[in-house]
Amino acid sequence: MCYFEDYLADCDNYSGKNFDTEFGRSLAYKIYEPIASGLEEDVMEELKLLLCNFASELDLSLVDEHTYRDIFEVMEMYCSAIN
Repeated sequence: MCYFEDYLADCDNYSGKNFDTEFGRSLAYKIYEPIASGLEEDVMEELKLLLCNFASELDLSLVDEHTYRDIFEVMEMYCSAIN
């Protein structure tokens, strides 16, 4: 997610220490008030995007009890590529 970039664009007038403090406060607000801050919605959208990307790379119609290990491998590769 791009919270840092968004905050950086909006807060040009903070010094380094003040920026860290204010950015930390904004993140804490998102964590402690996920619905009011929009964090819950942002996370759901990010998960939907990841799932759609994953589904486009793997034919889910081929999933059965014998292919689940292959699917886990693809998921691990996909997640490690993102991080």
